[in-house]
Amino acid sequence: MTQFRYLLLLLFSGIYAQELPPLRFTADLDIQEDQTIKVSSHVELSPEYFVYGDSLYLYDWNHSYSSKVTPLAKSFRQVFDRRLHLAAEKDRGRTFDLRIKINDSEVPYSRIEFDILAIKIPPGNKTDPLTLNIDYTLYLPDIRFTGYGKDKESFILKNQFIIPVPKEDERLRAHHFRQRGNQRSGIVSYYIRFNDTKKLFIESDLPAIGTHQIGGVLASPPAIVVNYTENATHFNNQLPEIIMTNAWLADFDNIEATLDRVIPFLENYLAGISFRPLLILEQDYKERPLVGIDDIPAFLSPYPSKFIEELKLLKTIARKYLQLNFDSNPELEQFYIDGFSQYLLQEYVSYQYPNLSFGGKFASWWPVKKYYLGQIDFNHHFQWLDRYIENKNSDQPLLSRSNQLLNYNWQIAHPIRSAQLFDLSISDENKLAIRSDLKSYQLSQYLKPGASAFDLKWYLPSKINAPIVDRRILSNRNHVDFKLHLEQQRSGIDFLRVSQNGAYALPVKVAQMTGDSILEEKWVYNSNRQPYVNFENKPGVRYVVNPNLESPEFKTNNNVLNPRSKLFAKPIKILPFTDLPSAAHNNLFITPQANYNLYDGVAAGFSFSNQGLLNKPTEFQITPLYSSKENTVIGNFSVLRNNWMMDRNRTRVSYGIFGASQHFNKNSLYTTLTPFIRLSGQDPDLNKRHRNSWMFRYRLVSRSFDDEIVASTTLTNPDYGVLNIRHEQSTQSLFDFQSTLADLQISNSFIKVSGAIEYRKLFTNNTQLSARLFAGAFIKNNTNDDYFSFGVNGPNDYLYDYNLIGRSESSGFFSQQLVRAEGAFVSEKVNREFANKGLITLSTAINLYRFIEMYTEIAIQKDLGQNAEIYHGSGIRLNLVPDFLEIYLPVHHQKGYISFSEDYLSKVRFVLALRFETLSRLFTRTLF
Repeated sequence: MTQFRYLLLLLFSGIYAQELPPLRFTADLDIQEDQTIKVSSHVELSPEYFVYGDSLYLYDWNHSYSSKVTPLAKSFRQVFDRRLHLAAEKDRGRTFDLRIKINDSEVPYSRIEFDILAIKIPPGNKTDPLTLNIDYTLYLPDIRFTGYGKDKESFILKNQFIIPVPKEDERLRAHHFRQRGNQRSGIVSYYIRFNDTKKLFIESDLPAIGTHQIGGVLASPPAIVVNYTENATHFNNQLPEIIMTNAWLADFDNIEATLDRVIPFLENYLAGISFRPLLILEQDYKERPLVGIDDIPAFLSPYPSKFIEELKLLKTIARKYLQLNFDSNPELEQFYIDGFSQYLLQEYVSYQYPNLSFGGKFASWWPVKKYYLGQIDFNHHFQWLDRYIENKNSDQPLLSRSNQLLNYNWQIAHPIRSAQLFDLSISDENKLAIRSDLKSYQLSQYLKPGASAFDLKWYLPSKINAPIVDRRILSNRNHVDFKLHLEQQRSGIDFLRVSQNGAYALPVKVAQMTGDSILEEKWVYNSNRQPYVNFENKPGVRYVVNPNLESPEFKTNNNVLNPRSKLFAKPIKILPFTDLPSAAHNNLFITPQANYNLYDGVAAGFSFSNQGLLNKPTEFQITPLYSSKENTVIGNFSVLRNNWMMDRNRTRVSYGIFGASQHFNKNSLYTTLTPFIRLSGQDPDLNKRHRNSWMFRYRLVSRSFDDEIVASTTLTNPDYGVLNIRHEQSTQSLFDFQSTLADLQISNSFIKVSGAIEYRKLFTNNTQLSARLFAGAFIKNNTNDDYFSFGVNGPNDYLYDYNLIGRSESSGFFSQQLVRAEGAFVSEKVNREFANKGLITLSTAINLYRFIEMYTEIAIQKDLGQNAEIYHGSGIRLNLVPDFLEIYLPVHHQKGYISFSEDYLSKVRFVLALRFETLSRLFTRTLF
């Protein structure tokens, strides 16, 4: 009876698969007392889909957890995640006792980067159907790493079985496990039996076809949840039947009511969604979460009750259905599945919540109602998330392989951009017809081997512009720029022309606005063939192209046309804090500011700027601050211009001028003025996180001194200027960090060059080694004091680059702040603190336990007319947060051991990062 039901299931699936699946997988699973799983599998395959030359390759992704150097382990490193690296051996997964037979003859195998197996096909078996018998034992990883594996109560299997790797376009690509989608399995017929010596509760993407038996045809490896107690709930009021684990179910208040709203909507867009039950796991959702809005506590959420729950379920169900039933390539075409599920989410919001703004119920509150961010449609905030990474010049083409993508692009930007292209491909007037065409396309591709998202173009009406299948758009970064031109005004009509850069035209909307209100909107579907649009001329109107970023666009500052004024195309709006760029206004932000140093005390004031949430081509800021100790006004200002290049290195050119004033001692003020040019770029492989920059600047410094200082000291450098050329490059990594700095300074009285190299390495045995080498020398030095000399213990900072709390202190707590620049020598017992000829320092550290490290250092100091002196020291470093918070406890220097006397605390040094830009890297480094 069981076999009969299984055959019926295969027959049912075959109606849509249109042919026998090229891979048939049968397995018996035996759960052992030690929680390992013995697998005895029987694999039948069609060689034309899998055999490459005389070789066959197989996935063994469970073995990806076995080492600290697997592709999976490296993917954890890329997002600064130490969990897998530091995991105990008992928490790692591995595959052992592996034997492979082809037609009953055992064959040897080799491993490619741990998680791919390679075997040779015996002669005469390259065209005939192949039968493999594969026996092995799975030691599952702890579930906390990827959401799959084992915990105390259950097993969750996905991508754990050993199955063949299919060919792509007559080539073979062995996809390693990098947390970037499922195995590319092709269409597979599964039949899996569990041992029945124990009572098991089994839930799966595969339907149950008997006691402890599941089977069916899928386009992606199934998830299987095994428990010793019942731990899932079935919802079958309507098809498809939805299965959820009780642990995730606790996050929902009324799941049945939510499903009653979500499922009927999805049936309008997804053909065949009711064919089989769907197992929806929390991990399915975590692969593509709702960024930001799901983190808001329920009592603070501005959105309607159940709104977030509906979006979570809708997006997860749609994505799971598309993954299981369509043989798209997760390495290259994941944008189709993620984009269409994101498109459905946005369509659902438009249908069920047509007037919902991003600010929700707070949108009418003051001051939220003043902000563009609070007033935009809920769906429009997604476009700004995509625009954010473009603004950082770190966007990547949709047709990029998944392992090449930044985490931000993989998780956030690409699904949104793909959804935007779907939306542009499905115009409102043809929406019902195109929806029907999409469902026909889905049925044609349902469980079809080698299906491609690009087959969609044959199902869309030929008369429409469909960016979602245009390879020119999908394979390029598309820094689109729309502009409006007033061609003529005649008979009360404004005739406008839309221009767009690039070789292909995107549909774009043009709006006629007055104040914050849109009076009329029109679409231009192809700005190359028909770029013209006209509106009735009305008093006080202006025109905006792409007002809500419904079309992808990089440069939006020139989207407004005011027929009456070119200089003041938009009125100025004054706001506190910051906001998104608006088509209705030019923003002036007034933001409270405060900082602290020992001489000004708390300096508070306001910043006046146009710097919004995204960088602009032209930016300015003026920040006057009142010094509470000196009772005077200090502050800073900057004006700069940004240019983003489209070259391989993503060069950004910034130039401008900035200045600052602050007290550096009692009643002593410095003022700087700096014109500059900065060129920065990245490695074409963004995941290497390799950045480099050139800075050309001329810093003018003027200083005024307290009368007591003037009376007691001869001032030799009250005012000076320094030309500075600096090159920096760095590779950011939690496990393999390196940076270099080369610096040239030219002034009337000196010329000096210096360089620094820093390196940090975390080895597989958890030993962490770090080293920093600094070397500097004067080419010319006509000074008569040490003001411009190299600092042994830290920089003199005559260019005022560093945020020092007490820059003029020679004793006390604030003098103990350590800046890792120039010598950065921790030990205090040096004969001279400065070097006026040359300086070399080397510091190293090795970890002892977690953040506790032992450091050693050596310095060679050379002064004019004197012999070189050598210093050394060692101690303990508490590396609490590398580069942000570190404490140095000296133990020994060249004069002997340091006594732990009452004044020992005065010898302690600390690194403390106070700048917001520095601290923000802690939270963004996992994404880009």
